Amino acid sequence: MYIVVGAVPSTVGGDSEARWFGEEGFSDYKVENGFPVNFPKYLWTAACCTYERKDDRGNLLHEIINTTFDRINDPGDSPCEKRNISVLNQYLSENIKGIVDLFPNNPQCYTSGDDIHFDRDPDPIE
Repeated sequence: MYIVVGAVPSTVGGDSEARWFGEEGFSDYKVENGFPVNFPKYLWTAACCTYERKDDRGNLLHEIINTTFDRINDPGDSPCEKRNISVLNQYLSENIKGIVDLFPNNPQCYTSGDDIHFDRDPDPIE
């Protein structure tokens, strides 16, 4: 299984507005020298699992499942969005300078229709 976690700084792309700890709605934390700490505007996780299994006839099958979760970083409990890996990769490519390839040695991770599905929400962490 491959898991990639990332963040897009608030000063990158689009309506680039600096967001800092210390602004209304966020903590008052500042580093020792008094400068505010920038925090990401967008957080994401991408996962891809490639594995082999045998079917009922003993044939070896190569399986791939993947998923991504992302969310705008705002205070509150808004849910994460579940997207296809190709959609996340495209968003990152459009908003970050340079080429983005989340799984460079595993192009099969971009195959659509192989998303990881959850039957229910996981139990909340307490």
